[in-house]
Amino acid sequence: MPYWEPANLDVPTVADWIAYVADQVISQVTSGTRPPGTFGQFLTESDTGRIQAHNGTAFVQFGGLTAAGLNAYTPQLDQGATTNIAKTMNYSQWQQYGNMALWQFVASVTAAGTAGSQVTLTTPVTLSSSQPGVGIGMIYDASTTTRYTGMWIGSSTTQIRFYTQVVGANAWGVTPNLALANTDTFHGMVWLPVA
Repeated sequence: MPYWEPANLDVPTVADWIAYVADQVISQVTSGTRPPGTFGQFLTESDTGRIQAHNGTAFVQFGGLTAAGLNAYTPQLDQGATTNIAKTMNYSQWQQYGNMALWQFVASVTAAGTAGSQVTLTTPVTLSSSQPGVGIGMIYDASTTTRYTGMWIGSSTTQIRFYTQVVGANAWGVTPNLALANTDTFHGMVWLPVA
């Protein structure tokens, strides 16, 4: 709704209160009692701790007020022919802020991947194809006690892959030619542009 400045002696109607007051202030509701909404309207959800903003079509998460506003996520971990590698997610939470999402994760691998192939993780949101996600991270090779630091970069609209600072254009697993193994760990903090 546009800004409204009443003239002297104007008496606001119920419709005026809804359009120019209720729809313009941050309302407190539950996730099951959201109003239809208007573009630019904000609200907080008392049951989830999330802040929601209306984008003209629907409410989308814009942040959170409490730990309850975070979203847990277990990604699929793949390396070459080995898909959905077993792992323990020690921490994996994400939160959306408008058209960007921040995801932080720490995991311990409990099975093995396929050497010579890139390591990929599925993302908690669908990425914008024009701007892949990017973030920092580490893969720890427990057998050699080596920490590989680098960047997680989008490889599709649903996956990210890990690149080290090793010279070359290939992702970790190809360069260096290694496989994930039991007790290895991986970490990351990634900004994801939401499609």
